[in-house]
Amino acid sequence: MKFAALTLLAAAPLAALAEGDCGTTIFDIVKKNSQFDTLQLALELTGLDDVLDGDGAFTVFAPTDKAFENLPSGVLDALVDNTNALTDILLYHVVSSKAFSDDLKDGQQIKTIVGRTVKVDIESDGDIEINDANVIDADIEACNGVIHIIDKVLIPSVKDVGDCDKHDKCGFCVGDCDSDHDCSDGRQCIKRSSNKFEDVPFCKGGSKDKTSTDYCSWEI
Repeated sequence: MKFAALTLLAAAPLAALAEGDCGTTIFDIVKKNSQFDTLQLALELTGLDDVLDGDGAFTVFAPTDKAFENLPSGVLDALVDNTNALTDILLYHVVSSKAFSDDLKDGQQIKTIVGRTVKVDIESDGDIEINDANVIDADIEACNGVIHIIDKVLIPSVKDVGDCDKHDKCGFCVGDCDSDHDCSDGRQCIKRSSNKFEDVPFCKGGSKDKTSTDYCSWEI
């Protein structure tokens, strides 16, 4: 896989959030846990390792290697080719406060660092879901926050391009477009006839089917 072969030389966005050492950090735990190899590489690639290695109070919903493997074919490699999109996906798993499982409430909407919310569902037996991901191990405490291990990668909801504007970080928009201008704020207009279409994660439609979808943006 292309992802595993990368030389990790990325700059560190959000560096202002990382200020000093506090002991065993969230990133320390990620590095030491064998089921987080892909998450570790993704954090290092985007520079978010420095954020989760620094001071703060974070809650991280941490996908396992298996969760990344279960993404649709080609999605992870495509995200690696766009570190801005990968950064936003990772930040969709991070909350800027510490929340243990006992702090979570059924039906709660939690705002992540990227600005989109995740939904908490608590079953009658106490099992916790974040969106459609199961929490398989909760309350792994670090000096700068807490980790809840999940079995799926969290993906922001899809909206039609008609619902997107420059004030709305729309996520994986789909719909008709004539130019990038129609997509707003850095999103990319990719026509059905373009050979780039199949390289865009989470696209609905494409040259091999009969849907009317012409466009998909994978930037949040």
